Amino acid sequence: MKRCCLLLLLSLLSNPTAAASQPDMSPELAGQLMRILSNADADVEQMLSELAALAERRRRPNDRRFIIRERAALLIQEDRLALAKTELLGTLDGQPVTYAPALRFLLGQIYLLEDNVGAALEPLETWAANTQSLDPAGLFLLGYAYVRSEDFAAAAAILEQLLASATVTRPQWIEVLAYVYTQQGDTERAIDLLQRLVAEHPAEQRWWRQLATAYLLIDDVPRGTAGFTIATSLTQLGFADARRLAQLFGYLGMPADGGELLQNAMASLDEPAGYEDQMLLAELWMAAREFDRALDTLRSASLTASDGEPQMVMGQLLLQRELYADASSALQAAVAAYGENTPPLTWYLLAIAELNAGNPAAAEAAIVAFETDKTFAHRAGPLRDYLRSLR
Repeated sequence: MKRCCLLLLLSLLSNPTAAASQPDMSPELAGQLMRILSNADADVEQMLSELAALAERRRRPNDRRFIIRERAALLIQEDRLALAKTELLGTLDGQPVTYAPALRFLLGQIYLLEDNVGAALEPLETWAANTQSLDPAGLFLLGYAYVRSEDFAAAAAILEQLLASATVTRPQWIEVLAYVYTQQGDTERAIDLLQRLVAEHPAEQRWWRQLATAYLLIDDVPRGTAGFTIATSLTQLGFADARRLAQLFGYLGMPADGGELLQNAMASLDEPAGYEDQMLLAELWMAAREFDRALDTLRSASLTASDGEPQMVMGQLLLQRELYADASSALQAAVAAYGENTPPLTWYLLAIAELNAGNPAAAEAAIVAFETDKTFAHRAGPLRDYLRSLR
């Protein structure tokens, strides 16, 4: 990770009002910190000077830790790492490991910014061991430190813990864990994560490149080549491009990823997606064996369909799952929507559904409807034989 990225991460972690909200800080000190840090007219040097004077007046270690934390965070943001490190080391000197984990975390950040990974691990591990509620971004930084030290097993454990516990995940966390899996030789798990990334963020070229590289590592040349082709030609992705990519996912044997991509693209439209888009999405979900999602999509498609195709496909899907009563209802709805143009296949499926649902009269009526069709006529006899066996 480049230094500028780490600085951005530090700015997210080092919220200048965070310390002022700590429950064990006195209201008086909280008010003083808020006054210093919230003074819109003060420049950085003035804030640093006021924090230093406040730390000098507050000699109690419990008070000083909050003040030093805010001063160190400001110094880090100003790229004055040496001074921030000196002050943090001076404050922590002689204190037990349980004292002020947040200061040790800042110290670990500084070592990482100085590219001293070996020194960064000890304070970061101490922070993690002595903090009751671990900040997700902090866990990521510890995992990143393990990556930099090439301890990939430790990095995987931390990053997996992060992704399992965080309510909101950042794409960069997934990207780094995929890299860790690749370094461990677990390319299949890396591919699973990268597929998730490109499905959720299809316009991000570097993740397509990483996915393509991962495929080539397992000698899947067609998918690797396709990934590189997409990465090199990718510009701002519109809905039409997302739709084509979703179809490509289907052709490449990745229908679940295509479904995620298309569903996200449809959700971003100002108007409801069209019928053909809904049917493509249903096809992808069916290929991925995401049956419930396919059924939901087909129900949506039926609202704008000009005939009974969505209900007929629903009937097929429900028959495969041996939900015969539901299949019968869907196929009857298809017949109603098709009217006199009902395809013989629909009648044939309805006959099977009615037979299995225990409705012989309805099954016989469906057989009569398709038995004159040349393609399906030969199927009428066996079904009638089965009907007779039930009597």
